[in-house]
Parts: sequence; structure tokens; C-alpha cells
Amino acid sequence: MPADLIIFDMDGVLTDSERLAVRLVTQVLTDLGYRISELEVEQRFMGVATPVQLNILREECGQDFVDAYIGRLKPTWRAVMEAELAAVPGVEAVLSQLAERGRQRCVASNGSLEHIHSSLALTGLEPHFSLEHRFSGTDRPRPKPAPDLHLHCLAHFAVPAERALVLEDSVTGLSGAVAAGVEAWGFVGAHPRPDEQAAKLRAAGAARIVWDWAELSSELARPGV
Repeated sequence: MPADLIIFDMDGVLTDSERLAVRLVTQVLTDLGYRISELEVEQRFMGVATPVQLNILREECGQDFVDAYIGRLKPTWRAVMEAELAAVPGVEAVLSQLAERGRQRCVASNGSLEHIHSSLALTGLEPHFSLEHRFSGTDRPRPKPAPDLHLHCLAHFAVPAERALVLEDSVTGLSGAVAAGVEAWGFVGAHPRPDEQAAKLRAAGAARIVWDWAELSSELARPGV
């Protein structure tokens, strides 16, 4: 990865949280009378910033429904995270190699900063990303798929787009990277349907598909990389 800056998405790239989120969101929505499958939740809501998700539900079901949804989801999500959240297998070895080589890196997620901080802490990945190198789409004028978040990362590190690399697992995130002019690789190692997701990411402009972190760990071990 010959890049001066590597930008990591959080959910589904660093942490294996997407499967937990899909399961829980499906359960809460169903309990509230909103009939939806896990596949539909994955397709409609995963990778989408929380305010955008809530706006969709608000337009369809009204503010009272959104209030009830938040009231049930928030405390349950925290409990699920604490009990089940884990780092994607192999990612810690890659991050350690990047640190050993002095490679600049950051997190750029559509999730809130609170979510980023807690996810890194719960999975043991916190030491790999300093506080000033964690960026949230909720703090930008437009979250992914707009390029704002990735452009903000480039500006923070004073790195031109052609010298950066982004790793994303969703079409939403990958589209934002492509719009920012950054080379984007699609990661499918934590996706329940990797072949299907790989095809979607290629269509969205992924320069490469990464099937698991061991693939990049081997690459980083080569001299001159």
C-alpha cells in the first residue's frame, strides 16, 4: 500500500459490528410493527449516517415512531456492543505493521465520535488511532456518500488525494472516497455475502477488493511496500 495516508472506515472494516447492528435494528423495528427483513435493513440502512436513517423513518412513520425506536435501540445497542463486539480478525496485525513502519492512518466513519471511541475501546484497537485521528461524518456538512469526510481527513494530514488510500466495506462509504478522488479499496471480510458485496463495490468504483486482513498483512511484510 504505497500511500502517505490510509483512511479506515469503522464498522465492517475495523470492527465486526455490521452483523450485530443488522440483527438488532431488524428486531427493534419489527417489535415496533415495522415489518422488515435483515436483508432489507442491510440494504437500506447499513453504512448510512444515523441522522439519515432517522430521517427515513421519520418520513415514513412520524416522529413518535422515531422516538420509540431510539428509546428501545440505544440502551440495547450498548449492551450488545459490550457483550459481543470484536475486531475484524487480522486487522490488529495490519495496524501494528503500519505503526511499526510509521504509516499515517485515521478512522473516518459515518457513526458518531462517541460510537468511534467506544468501538475502538471495546475491541482493543484504541491504541492504534489517536484521538485527533478519529473523524465522524456527523461533524461534517454532509456525511458519506458525499466526499466531505474524506476531504476533511486529507486536509487534516495535508496529504493530496492521489497519495491516500481508503478502505471501505459499503457502497455509501466507497462512493464518498471515489468522489473525493481517493483510491478506494473495498473490504468484504466481515460481510455475510462477500461475493455479492464485492460486485457492488466494484461497480461503485473500488480499485481493489480485499477479502481478508491476512491478504494485506502479507503484502505489508514485503520489502519496499
